[in-house]
Amino acid sequence: MNWLIKFFYLTSYSAVLCFCKEEGVLPNSEYCSKDDIQCTELPSSGKDNNYNQYKFQNITTKEDYLIHEELDIINELITEGPVEALELTEALLTNHPESPRGLHYRLVLLAEKHKNLSEKRREGVEGKDLVEQIFDAAATIAELDKDKLTEKLWIADMKYVNQLISQVPYMNEDAIYIMIQVMDKCREIDVEPETIQAFFSTFLKQIFISGRIKKVQELIEQNTPTSIEEIRYDFRFLDALCKRIERVVHNNEDIDIESEKEVIKKLTPKSMEMKETLYGIAAYFDRPLRHYGRYELLNAMYDFLVDLNVYASRYQRCGHQLPNLRGRPVWSLEETGYQDKLQELEANWKTIRDEGLQLINSTPQENITFGEKTLVGDREQWKQFIYHGFNRESFPEYMCKYTPVTCELLKDYAPAIDVPMGTIKFSYIEAGAHIHPHTGGYNYRLRAHLPLVVPEMEPGEKSDMVKMVINGGEHVINWEEGKLIVFDDSFEHEVYNESSKSRLILIIDLVHPDLTQDQLNDLNSKLKWVKAGPGPNDFVGTIEVVYNV
Repeated sequence: MNWLIKFFYLTSYSAVLCFCKEEGVLPNSEYCSKDDIQCTELPSSGKDNNYNQYKFQNITTKEDYLIHEELDIINELITEGPVEALELTEALLTNHPESPRGLHYRLVLLAEKHKNLSEKRREGVEGKDLVEQIFDAAATIAELDKDKLTEKLWIADMKYVNQLISQVPYMNEDAIYIMIQVMDKCREIDVEPETIQAFFSTFLKQIFISGRIKKVQELIEQNTPTSIEEIRYDFRFLDALCKRIERVVHNNEDIDIESEKEVIKKLTPKSMEMKETLYGIAAYFDRPLRHYGRYELLNAMYDFLVDLNVYASRYQRCGHQLPNLRGRPVWSLEETGYQDKLQELEANWKTIRDEGLQLINSTPQENITFGEKTLVGDREQWKQFIYHGFNRESFPEYMCKYTPVTCELLKDYAPAIDVPMGTIKFSYIEAGAHIHPHTGGYNYRLRAHLPLVVPEMEPGEKSDMVKMVINGGEHVINWEEGKLIVFDDSFEHEVYNESSKSRLILIIDLVHPDLTQDQLNDLNSKLKWVKAGPGPNDFVGTIEVVYNV
């Protein structure tokens, strides 16, 4: 029978490294009791031949070969019976706590168990407990002595763990401990330089998240070339960012401002690849720094990225930025120039509301788009019903039959239909949802919210439990049913519905009023939706020319 062993690493739980078993009879020799953890007898002479011919010899130590039958049973159960496989793995590790394959299986099976939880359970106590178990399993593997591990398997496990660390914002000290073990081990075994640099990058970032700024600088100085020009771009950025934090957060007067200006000139991105490197670093740091309340570091980072011409301001952060467009977080209806249509929508809000509720109650599951899981804990708390955008059919009949007035009002309205990377949709946020701080990707559109159902507060609930916060609290929007608000979603915003009821809003994106017709035509000829995942709405916008590089 053929089986696959899954090794999850690099990008996500679904990434696999497969070793395929071949047909044939596996060796069935035993050299001492499999339950005797003091057993030191290893295959020798003719027995070595059995070990060398073993199908998984390249990931099995000679110690593990003594218990290979149990390990092979676990391997066969990984996909067919993961619950039983985990139980057998835990039992095996009781007697053989340093079995590399046993520890590997524990890591894989715990990760698979976590992946298979519903998003709500994953964000709850059960999910967080599993994450702690996964990190504990990872730490045990990282700690293995060189003579007790299989290098190929250990490196694969640590690559997976390295990626996992970037996805969990609340395990900083555990991540640092693991990466210390990993970096120490990389001095003892044969690891490719690119992999070592990836591990070192994660180590530096986790030290930065912990707030140990000087330690980051020390590590860069000790582990990189003498000449700053020879150091990797991301490491140079981290070093310069730490110096900026020393000056503006820690008030270190020894930091020379003129020298910093020279560094900024050299660091300012000259290509999209350099800019994307900085986007990636910002995204890596954002959630953990917020989680630990290190807003001084977060704000210093974004201000430094503004000086590098990556973002327009601390709060206006988008990937596609056109110059000379007014950047204003909140707009009045009159300032947009679209007040006639917006007021028409307000006049029809009750009809739009009733149609929207009918659509929600009638729409099959496959026609619902869920919010981005990186922004909300449980994606199913954030449902979207899309009329236009994301490479979908505009105003499809299966939606318009429930919402004829809504479709009639908007289907031919050019400032909404023609907006580059724009969308028109109902946004339905269930009770208890929190959409984390985020920014839209483009500054050449505005976003209109027509509130249709705003939860009434129950006894004990406060009016600010349902709100949108823009620019870290600079603007707080409390929706009022039937009253449109317009804002620029390229500015940071987050949404709360901490009430016990759901909220419904109609979202309409609009062409930025400062955009010329030539610019609009140019953008629409170059922008396109590109498939970015397996789901029907997994699309991202790309553009051939990025204007602010």
